[in-house]
Amino acid sequence: MELNSMLSNKGLDLRFVDITYKVNNWTDTFKIEKKTILKGVSGAFYQGQLCAIIGCSGSGKSSLLNALSGYKTSGYSGTIFINDKPQELESFQKQSCYIMQEDQLHMQLTVREAIEFASKLKCLTLSLNASKLKMIDLILENLNLLKIQHTATMNLSGGERRKLSIALELVHNPSIMFFDEPTSGLDSLSANQVLATLRGLANTGRNIICTIHQASAPQLKIFDILYVLAPSGQCIYHGLTSNLLDYLAVLGLRCPLYHNTADYIIEISLGEYGDQAEKLVKYIDNGKSTEWLKNTCQKHLVKEDHLIAVNINDECKNTQFTNHLIQLVILSHRSTVKTLREKFITTRLMVHIIVSAVYGWVYFGVGINASFIHDNLMLLFFSLLFIMYTASSSMIINFPLEIPILSKEHFNQWYSLSSYYLSFTIVDLPIQVLCTFLYCVVLYYFTGQPLEWPRFGLYTLMMLMVGLLSQTIGMLMGTLFNDLRFSTILTSFLLMPWMMFGGIFIKISDTPEIFRWLFDISFMKHAMEGIVHCVYGLDRPRLYCPKIYCYSSSPSSILKDLDMPVNKYWFNFFAVTAIYLILKVLTYLVLKKKLEIH
Repeated sequence: MELNSMLSNKGLDLRFVDITYKVNNWTDTFKIEKKTILKGVSGAFYQGQLCAIIGCSGSGKSSLLNALSGYKTSGYSGTIFINDKPQELESFQKQSCYIMQEDQLHMQLTVREAIEFASKLKCLTLSLNASKLKMIDLILENLNLLKIQHTATMNLSGGERRKLSIALELVHNPSIMFFDEPTSGLDSLSANQVLATLRGLANTGRNIICTIHQASAPQLKIFDILYVLAPSGQCIYHGLTSNLLDYLAVLGLRCPLYHNTADYIIEISLGEYGDQAEKLVKYIDNGKSTEWLKNTCQKHLVKEDHLIAVNINDECKNTQFTNHLIQLVILSHRSTVKTLREKFITTRLMVHIIVSAVYGWVYFGVGINASFIHDNLMLLFFSLLFIMYTASSSMIINFPLEIPILSKEHFNQWYSLSSYYLSFTIVDLPIQVLCTFLYCVVLYYFTGQPLEWPRFGLYTLMMLMVGLLSQTIGMLMGTLFNDLRFSTILTSFLLMPWMMFGGIFIKISDTPEIFRWLFDISFMKHAMEGIVHCVYGLDRPRLYCPKIYCYSSSPSSILKDLDMPVNKYWFNFFAVTAIYLILKVLTYLVLKKKLEIH
């Protein structure tokens, strides 16, 4: 096929020796013990081969795949060789890709858009030339995605999404591809189509390694090499799929007629035919034996002086992974397209407009009336609370959904974390600005605050800063906790002290000295002090008092009663900004650490 000639690949041979994986496990007595998932397994997978790692649940299939791909390194020991040279992880990741069990895709993009953005990111180019567009067309055609190229990803079937995941990585022409249970969750027809696609990829010269939970007899024949793990985390077979029956027969194990061979060897590993698993482990030497690979290993042996070449498209060779500016532009474009198609944006805007209208109705005209000073102060404070909670909630809900996609794309070397983080911040900024502005316009006008542009501008600026800071708190909580329930509860718990020491519920002068320092680090206190000065400071004249007596109609007296006699708006603004920047950096570091762990 034309695609095969354009995407042919020399592939890479992969060999591993004594891979062991241990994890910390809590016992009933609350002690941490090491639990061994993989016990010194060895083996080899060769270029041009479709290889399957099979075993029962908990046997360590995904753990082995994570080790071989470099997706996880913590807790592992052993040696991995690429073309008979020790694996250099950074170089290897540029030549490989890892497609996870769950299809982590951008649901708002069409198939065509998704693959074009992937191509731009991997080749670091703002526009695709004719040859690259032709390559994309060929990939789509070969994977039977051409007819649905303008369909949104959210409307694709499970099999189509799986093939799209493959297509996104093919634009970089990887030499070795890892798949974690590529047929999981698919019907038999879709599963067969995906396996046929993997077979075609192996025929182009690539090394295709995947884990399989269940495989029918016809599906099993598609694979060249079979690697079987027992529940103990040890290898009980490593060889050609066609040799499996002979291998078992040598040990006196004969598969019943009309019985799936894959199911049979898994049943053996589970002890359903006696204690045979240990014998198989010893016979295959825990994967080190190459006897049942026949001449496959000799055919694929690489000379000692063979150099590993990064096999990517020529157009991408001279680009730099650290070219953050191009990545930033492409990622910002992609995020903008996604954002404009989300109904959640309309919901955010409508919530801000409706709530501000309700507040304006309930608190109509309180800002110009000296008899409603307390009500106006409560309005200003609760306005801050509304901005704080809506901004943080939007991130708590949205950002955790981005992390699995980010984890996959960042691991597969699509872009740097800093480029993604900055683009995400930039794209959401106009939305937060618009929401805050619309909210402030309606609220400020109908509640009778002083209609002076400088006051309104400073008021809106402070509200915006609080919104951005609260968004960052939401991002931080969403990064720390995958569970929406935990992040929501803990965010409320975290925000409570900031509110308590906001300068409204209790004045600084009435607070015990041991707690007064908390006012200095409370962004709500600085924000509240700033907007109060916007409303009652800046030499505002006396307020209108319709009653015989008003407690205070002098703005300066109001500020003095609140322990805010001195106008420190810009100090307050920069204090909020400083807290925002600190939290922004902290969120980045936490996200970076989370990606390293996963």
